[in-house]
Amino acid sequence: MNTIETVYNSWIIFSGKIALYFIFIAIIYGILNKRFRNVALNYLFFHLVINASILVLMNIFTWITTEYKVFCIPIVIYLHIDSTNFFSIFAFASALLILSAYYYSAFREEKYQKLIKYSSWLLFIIVTIDYFFFTGYNNYSSFSQTLLAVYGFVMPSIHLWYIYQEDSKVALNKNPYFWISLGLLLPNIMTVWLELFGSRLYEEDFVLFCQVSIANSVFYCLGMLLIARGFYFARYVKYLPN
Repeated sequence: MNTIETVYNSWIIFSGKIALYFIFIAIIYGILNKRFRNVALNYLFFHLVINASILVLMNIFTWITTEYKVFCIPIVIYLHIDSTNFFSIFAFASALLILSAYYYSAFREEKYQKLIKYSSWLLFIIVTIDYFFFTGYNNYSSFSQTLLAVYGFVMPSIHLWYIYQEDSKVALNKNPYFWISLGLLLPNIMTVWLELFGSRLYEEDFVLFCQVSIANSVFYCLGMLLIARGFYFARYVKYLPN
């Protein structure tokens, strides 16, 4: 790996780590506007807290296994754990069950609620089988991550169209659901592309792969800021159609 590639590689790692902590900005705004949150926004807030907790636990796990190798190595060997990928099942559950509960509550038409209910449970069963029986809990599953990214792209897209068509007294720029769905959509635009074509791009043009990955981290940061803005406008949720 030449100097330029080494620099880009360090940037992609750094940007990824920084981006993940932007979730705490959204959580802070969720806390500050707690009194305005309805059932849907509570589900979203819970989803963010779970993902933040996973992030914290992954860092604690890495630190403990690094600082206390003599004590921890026999345990992780016994449990056949060689990476933090085993945390992914919790992220899958949060995205496909808790976040889906947010959409279920945010949509008010039965046809959309049924779509969310059955598709989310079906996908969760599929990624769970993949997690335990195919890819394994120690490995990164591109298959499951692709399904998750596609679901994360399709659902907010449908919801944005639904919000646009909805007859509401609240202006679009003050509708909390609009900002939240936009914030949930944005990171998945790049993620879907990376999951589908990232491996090939990595082999053919590593620098471009790093640039796209860094852009993906930027999109994630922007997404969390948009969700924070959605919580900021939570006071208008009571004026939305029931």
